[in-house]
Amino acid sequence: MNEKYLDYLILKHKIDQIRLSNLKSVENIKKLYHHCFNSKLQSVIKLLFLEKFTQIELLLKKFEKKKNLEILAAAISSANKQNNDNFHNQYRSLVIENNSLKERLMKLRNLKHQVETFNQIKVEKIRYLIKNIQFVETLNQSPIVNSDHSSLLSPITDSPRSDPTISQRRYSSPSIDNLELTQSSSSFKRLSLSFENEYSVRI
Repeated sequence: MNEKYLDYLILKHKIDQIRLSNLKSVENIKKLYHHCFNSKLQSVIKLLFLEKFTQIELLLKKFEKKKNLEILAAAISSANKQNNDNFHNQYRSLVIENNSLKERLMKLRNLKHQVETFNQIKVEKIRYLIKNIQFVETLNQSPIVNSDHSSLLSPITDSPRSDPTISQRRYSSPSIDNLELTQSSSSFKRLSLSFENEYSVRI
């Protein structure tokens, strides 16, 4: 009987200890609850929340700024590419036009050289013909002396029919001067014909 009572007391004591422990735990929980939801703690939590929110806003702004910068960089790159393509096309067209102008300039220079050469040849021919004409005119205007120096012949402009004696003398026994005159006249005619044949189309 006494043993059972002692066991009962021991068990009751343990139960009381457990209850006290539970009560202490509940009190601790209540204290923690009140401490967590205290105004001071709420202000601290609010400050932390605001700080985190501010950091998040800054990160969002940086992200948007970075995104805008990437968009701007892509737009600038595209514009630069288009400008480079335009500059390349303009440079290529300018090079082609420059080469064409160089070819035209070279052709004009060659043509100018040909014209200058042609004009120089033409001038030399004309000078040569003028000299021959002046020489023939001088011979025509001056009296021709016979080889024996016995008499003077009339100028070339006189017709051989006017004087049969002079005509027979001139054509039967020509002198050296008459031969030179005939040769110069024939050479003048050949030069005139060659000049006309050569420059009739070009002039």
